Amino acid sequence: MRTRVQPVESFDTRKLVRALEPVIRKIVREELVRAAAKKPGVIYLEPGSPLYLDMEQILSESQTGKVKLLSREEALHD
Repeated sequence: MRTRVQPVESFDTRKLVRALEPVIRKIVREELVRAAAKKPGVIYLEPGSPLYLDMEQILSESQTGKVKLLSREEALHD
């Protein structure tokens, strides 16, 4: 019996990023909640670390209106 191999379709990386962004944000939120639960009241990001730099970029973009930060209620709503 012979099987037919389907050609791989190309995909738009921008569409992929848009699709993955909500999932990634949810995972990061869950990990931050988990980390905060281990050491209540203490979250420290090492300056220069990837997450620290990402947080700086998000803050900068929120101040220029490029991104909208969610309220605590919006962020924790599934």
